[in-house]
Amino acid sequence: MLNVDDNALGAENARLLQELDLRRLGAPCELFVAAHRGQTQLLWMTSPGIFMSALYGRLARGHSAGGWRQVVGRVMKGLRLPGSRPYAYLDGEDRDLCTIAATDWQGRLIWRYGDDVPQGTPYCSHQGESLVCFADVNGDGASEAVGMLGPGRLGVLSLDDGRLLQVTQLPADNFTLVKAAHTGGGPCDWTILAGVPELGYPPHSYGNPVILLDQRLQRVGGADLPAGIGHAVKVLDADGDGLSEFLAGYTLIDHDGKVAWTAEGIADRSRTVSAGKMHADCTEIIHDGPPGTWKAAVAGSDMFYLFDEQGRLLWRRSGVHPQYVLSGRFLPQAADIVLFLLHCRIQMESWTLAGQKIWQGRLPGNWPMGRPSTVRDDDCFHMGRPAAVWHNPFGDKQDLVVYHEAGWPYAVDGLGRRRVEFPAPSSCRQAPVAIPPRHRPDDYGYGYHSFVADVDLDGREEVIIHDRRFAWIYGLR
Repeated sequence: MLNVDDNALGAENARLLQELDLRRLGAPCELFVAAHRGQTQLLWMTSPGIFMSALYGRLARGHSAGGWRQVVGRVMKGLRLPGSRPYAYLDGEDRDLCTIAATDWQGRLIWRYGDDVPQGTPYCSHQGESLVCFADVNGDGASEAVGMLGPGRLGVLSLDDGRLLQVTQLPADNFTLVKAAHTGGGPCDWTILAGVPELGYPPHSYGNPVILLDQRLQRVGGADLPAGIGHAVKVLDADGDGLSEFLAGYTLIDHDGKVAWTAEGIADRSRTVSAGKMHADCTEIIHDGPPGTWKAAVAGSDMFYLFDEQGRLLWRRSGVHPQYVLSGRFLPQAADIVLFLLHCRIQMESWTLAGQKIWQGRLPGNWPMGRPSTVRDDDCFHMGRPAAVWHNPFGDKQDLVVYHEAGWPYAVDGLGRRRVEFPAPSSCRQAPVAIPPRHRPDDYGYGYHSFVADVDLDGREEVIIHDRRFAWIYGLR
C-alpha cells in the first residue's frame, strides 16, 4: 500500500451556487435527476422505500436466524412479548406515502404528483435509491418516469406535467427496485425490471424474485436468481449488439429476458450461504479495454469480487462488510481506474483492477454545525448510497469521491485525502427529532445525501447536497 501524507494537499472550498427550500415539497428523502427536453429536472421523492411493504411489520425477532433463535422469536411474537417485533415502530407509519415533486435546479416547481406531507412530520424510509428510473416507454422522443408509486404499485409519469400515464399492480408489496432497458430495435421496445431488493415473501429468498414487464407494463418474464438481486441492478449493452441487458445481482439477463449467465462460483456458494449474507450490495461496471469487454466490481456483503464480461471470476477478496463500490481515476495524475470500496462506516479502501490494495483508512464524520443530540455517534448510519463520484472537478482528469455517510459531505481522492470542502450554510443545522431507540438516524432524515450531476448543462458537474428540508448546489467555478 502507498504511504500517504494527509497534509500534502490542501482542500479547496466549493462555492454555493443555489439553495432550495424543500419543505413545501413533502419532506423528500430521495433525489432522481432527469434530462428532459433540453432541461434538467430534479425529482424529489417522499416514500417509505422498502418499508412500504407490510412484511416488515409482521416479522418476529430472529426471523432470519435458524434453529432455536427463530423458534424463540416466533413464540415471543405470538405471546406479544415486548421486543418480539423488531419493526414494531412502523405500526403508525403510512405505507402508502408517495409524493414526487419536480423542480429545476433553481428550485422552481415544474409539476407535482401525490399528496403533501405535513411539514415537520418524521417518517421512516430505507433503501429508496432505486424506486424510480427513466425511459421513453411511449416512443414520443422524451423520457418518462417509471417507478413505485405505492405498495406494489408500478406507474409511469409524464415528465411534462406529472400525469399518471400507466399503472399496474405487482404481485406483492415488496418490489422497490425498478430499472428499464432498451431491449429491441423500435423506439418503444423497452423492458422494465421490477425487483425485491431485501426480504422476500415465502417461498422467495432475500432479494427475490425479479419480474420483467414490457413498455405497456404487461408481464413478460421473471425468475428467482442465485443470491437474489441484492441492491444492485445495472443496465448495459453487455454483448455489443446495440441492445441493453440487466446485470441483476450476480446474474446477467439478456435482452430477450433469458438468463445469460450467473457469475462464476455464485450459484454453488449460494447453496450454503444465505442471500442475506452474500447479496450484491453494489455493482460498478468498468469499461477499460477493447470494445465489447467490461468488468463488474461487486461489493458482495462478505466478499469483494471482480468479474469479466462472461461472468468469469478475476479475483475476490474477503472483507468486514463490502457494502459500496465506486470506480474512477481517483489517484494523482489520474492514470488508471481504481476501485473505492466502503465497508459501511468500518473501513474504506482503494484497489487496483489487478486486485492490489492501494490504501486503507477510515473517513471521519463531519458536523460543522454540531451533531444532533439524538444521534449517538457517527457509526450508527447505514445509507444505501453513502458516496458519489465527482468526475474531473479540477479539469485535470482526476476524479473525487464525495462522501456523506457520517454528517456533512466532503470530497476525497483515492488515498482518502480531503480535496474539496463544501462550506456549510446555517440552514444545514438539524434539530433533534425523537426516533426509536437503536434505530438508524438516516432512516428518519438525519444526516445528508449527495448527488453529482451537470444541473445547469454547462459541461461541468455540480454537487447537490440535501436533507429532507433543504438542498444546496455547489460547484468549482
